[in-house]
Amino acid sequence: MNRDHSLCCVILTVAMMGCSLLPTRQTACSNDRACPSGQRCNPTTSICEPVDSQPDMSALTDFAVPLDLSATPQGMVYVPGGTFMMGDNRLALPSVQPINQQTVASFYLDITEVTVGSYQQCVSDGNCADLSPTFNCNWKVAGKENHPINCVDWNQADNYCRKNQKRLPTEIEFEYVMRGPQGSTYSWGAANPISPPDPNAQLWWNRTISTGTSPVGAFPKTLLGEISTAGVSDIAGNVSEWTSHAFCQYPLTSNGGQSCDNSKRIYRGGDFFDNKNDEICGSCRGGPAALTVSDPILGFRCAKSIN
Repeated sequence: MNRDHSLCCVILTVAMMGCSLLPTRQTACSNDRACPSGQRCNPTTSICEPVDSQPDMSALTDFAVPLDLSATPQGMVYVPGGTFMMGDNRLALPSVQPINQQTVASFYLDITEVTVGSYQQCVSDGNCADLSPTFNCNWKVAGKENHPINCVDWNQADNYCRKNQKRLPTEIEFEYVMRGPQGSTYSWGAANPISPPDPNAQLWWNRTISTGTSPVGAFPKTLLGEISTAGVSDIAGNVSEWTSHAFCQYPLTSNGGQSCDNSKRIYRGGDFFDNKNDEICGSCRGGPAALTVSDPILGFRCAKSIN
């Protein structure tokens, strides 16, 4: 038996035994999205493993995966919890420093910014206050029912979410959704933003104040710092969005932070009137603005905790 024939026999024998001469390739991960199909991220080892070898995820409250994803409320997406580094030294702005580690529990988030039509329904139901239309506001403008509601102050946004058994997202949650555990620069990744009407534009921005908003959902959805058909629309651009957080210095907590000004709130995501990259990035902070401020660039969406 020659040497080549012997090697072939050895390989054939190993294959028949269900073994491999090569070591199993392991994939490092920070969440399930980083793993190949059929695998999940083991939160203890940070290594992708086959689904059937995973521990019971329902016991890990910070990274809880709903046993029935059909339980996701209508019009919302499931955001899997994770850990990321919040803040940005690149911007050289004290308000987004120091960079600090944050852990986010899984939650639900509205797919789109709250629309004029949805807010109108809340008013019709007697749960929301009527608005006083002013210059460049979408309220009661024919044809803008599917545009984001704007010119709402923080209290009106907070009330709408509460009346719908939801809440405003925290600043930490908002940045996590835009950047993900990998810390993407923008909600879609690292590529520089492109302005409409270029067909490759990622968001509605760099427009005039008189041009105003875009219908919701006109651009690719994103989630955790990358393009995702299972994601949210307009998390960057269109209108800036109120968060629940008061204006605090970093590091933040889930409901506050350092040296807070509770008379003001932070908004996130950038808007149609922004024209600088560092106004619509994932780590960028908008405001602070007083609770009573209403503006054509300001809107909101709601979040919901997973109990």
